[in-house]
Amino acid sequence: RADASGVVVYRDIYFGSDRRKPQVGDEVWPNQPLMALPDATQLVIDTRVREIDLHKIAASQHVSVTIDAYPGLRLQAAVALVGALAQEDATRAGTKFFPVTVKLLSGDPRLRTGMTAQVEIEVASWPDALVVPVPSIFERDGTKYVIVARGDRTERRTVSVLGANDSLAAVKDGVTAGERVLLIDPDTERR
Repeated sequence: RADASGVVVYRDIYFGSDRRKPQVGDEVWPNQPLMALPDATQLVIDTRVREIDLHKIAASQHVSVTIDAYPGLRLQAAVALVGALAQEDATRAGTKFFPVTVKLLSGDPRLRTGMTAQVEIEVASWPDALVVPVPSIFERDGTKYVIVARGDRTERRTVSVLGANDSLAAVKDGVTAGERVLLIDPDTERR
């Protein structure tokens, strides 16, 4: 008997060296799990973070989740568990990842197990911060700077970086909203 109503999900089972869903005519054994009735109110997302970002992640941290099948849907979640054992990715030699489990704080009746999701873990927040592309920030002698385009001239300006992700950096000063920054330092290119 089912404990609750829900959508039946067939489990992958092994038949010799083959791993597949059960089919009509398969021989089954006592206590062999064939299906599950996942609780749609307790959905979790299994993801991973790079080893170099592990120090930024902690249990109960705020997470925003988007579901690929429903682009307009944004759900709130929290980090439930950060794994203790690193895993290597065969496609990215030398890079290690740690598993992270994220628990949805609210559900949606359209969600199904096995769906693909995008997870954004908030590690820092600077409201109304000015952001520039990470490749536009250069460093020389320990000083970070940007190159601002001013008509046909360029101007080098020192910046204070508050924080950055893979694509954007929040800067405290040195550049103002609307100014164009270069992604290549012309002085470096001439050398």
